[in-house]
Amino acid sequence: MEKAYELRGTAKSYLSAAEQLANVTYPLTKDQRLFLPMLENTFMAMYTGMNALLNHDLKSKFLKVPPAENFESRLAAFRASLKRNGLSFSYATVALEMRRIVVKHRESPVEFSRGEHFIICDDSYNLEKISLEQLRGYILKTKIFIEELSAIMRAK
Repeated sequence: MEKAYELRGTAKSYLSAAEQLANVTYPLTKDQRLFLPMLENTFMAMYTGMNALLNHDLKSKFLKVPPAENFESRLAAFRASLKRNGLSFSYATVALEMRRIVVKHRESPVEFSRGEHFIICDDSYNLEKISLEQLRGYILKTKIFIEELSAIMRAK
């Protein structure tokens, strides 16, 4: 059970870093390049929280076999865990959306700032726009998930 608590603490640390960037650093600098570290920290908070919930379910004997180490397997197990714990499926949707943007960024040859957005282009110049409002939504959703995860871990 200690592993689940450790993962939850790590998730809180990632979320704290994302909130610091969004609420303190970005307003001072107005540099849209900070959107990527905000997104990555928020995604890592969600993913680590996801792993904490799966580890908790494994230790509580709700999960018989640990999911494979890849994201898709963990996401499928996470969806089942969300249902079992009465949590919103939107957490899985947000995690998948953030991962898609992070992967697109890693593979992108071109990225730039335009106005209030950070733009990621792929090889075909399909654009992905990231805004501060979008990131704040991800941060809020992740924060609510981690609070609900904490409540589940305290209850059992």
